[in-house]
Amino acid sequence: WGLINFQGKEVLPLQYSEIDTVSEGLVAVKTLGMNSWMVVDTNNQVRLRGPFDKIKPFQQGLTFAVAKNRSLILNSKGEAVDFKVGKPIFFGEGLFGVSETLTG
Repeated sequence: WGLINFQGKEVLPLQYSEIDTVSEGLVAVKTLGMNSWMVVDTNNQVRLRGPFDKIKPFQQGLTFAVAKNRSLILNSKGEAVDFKVGKPIFFGEGLFGVSETLTG
């Protein structure tokens, strides 16, 4: 997978096995042959190396990620607030709902 713009110009080259939603100029991608996610910007520069088992699109400068069965809220610099109580889910307005388990 890669990305093109409305004019058909390549934004990200066809080098990824999966691509998630572009949000705030950042996109979660899986590199061919890898089974984990990382985040690149629309210039194809790695912003968060991971490896992440899951990572959601950025909202208000933050994202939810899972790495090694740990739920994380990350900013675009990769700085984390680690929630050990379970799975935070982004609600917006800077608030997160948290369940008791990762699967909850």
